[in-house]
Amino acid sequence: EQFRQVMGIRGDITAGWFGQNNWSWDAFFSYDRGIGFQSQPVMDEQRLIASTLGVYQDADTGEIRCGIPPGFGLGGFDTRNTCVPLNLFAPSVYASGEANDGRLPADAADYLIGNRTNRTVVQQYLGSAFVTGDLFELPWESGGIVGVAVGGESRRDSISSQNSFNGVIGGNAAENPLQEGETEGSRDIYDVYGEAVVPLIQDQPMIEELTFEGAVRFTDEENFGSEVTYRARGLYRPVDWMQFSASYGTTFRAPNLREQFLADQGGGIGGGNDPCINANIQNMTPGDPSTQFVIDQCTAAGVVFGADGDGNGIPDTVLGTQGVTTIPISVGGNNQLEAET
Repeated sequence: EQFRQVMGIRGDITAGWFGQNNWSWDAFFSYDRGIGFQSQPVMDEQRLIASTLGVYQDADTGEIRCGIPPGFGLGGFDTRNTCVPLNLFAPSVYASGEANDGRLPADAADYLIGNRTNRTVVQQYLGSAFVTGDLFELPWESGGIVGVAVGGESRRDSISSQNSFNGVIGGNAAENPLQEGETEGSRDIYDVYGEAVVPLIQDQPMIEELTFEGAVRFTDEENFGSEVTYRARGLYRPVDWMQFSASYGTTFRAPNLREQFLADQGGGIGGGNDPCINANIQNMTPGDPSTQFVIDQCTAAGVVFGADGDGNGIPDTVLGTQGVTTIPISVGGNNQLEAET
């Protein structure tokens, strides 16, 4: 969902010298809010443990149950959630035979599968104002009128990303826990700037226009400090249908809210990227120093190598020959980032 509201006002300055030199002003305020929501089904790890490792037989009724046995003290917490034992030998679990589709029994699926949710809200408040007008006329006959503009901006950005409990603790039963912390952060940015246009020569033979433009801006960002940027531009038009221009300037990109404040979240990359698995070891070049370096590092990490099996001089490892698992990684923001210039 996206919402934006803009309110502004502008007018001419008519008093005295300003009124005689085409001065005007413009000011506005805007508010932006973006909301994103995500929901995905996951299997709850704690419920899976309860429905498999927590299975017991009721001493009075002989019924197969799971979870917390009756009479087990919880220190005053009396709520007892319904638990469904998972029968791993149920016919529906196997994708062969009559009416079998490889799915969990319906009652177990209803108990084990739930939604992992995330709701993210990004907001921006922006206020801006500037004045512009003619400053003076150049003293030579072919010169034009120098125009200037000065102004300022104030901006506040914020992000709030809330996750369900299973998302925060990575409580889904899977190789990749999809763990994601809650992201909270904001920044304040202030800018002041000035610009000038100087028409050096106008309406002359082979110089329809020769203009110089200059601009400078000071930016102060709450989290990483301040920067001064500028731009200079020249424009030459020999005739009205041809134009040449060149410019030089500096700029910067401040780290955005996610780059600064994103909470650590678990992820994974394919196990085929593991340099220690058999296929990657066997594809290396025998005798190359980098090959031996990788083998030494894998050995130090606990990988066991055997005798050479294919005559290429590289020892064998069974790691990865029966399949590979996801390599867990963690990704997050860094509030110590500096601006890119």
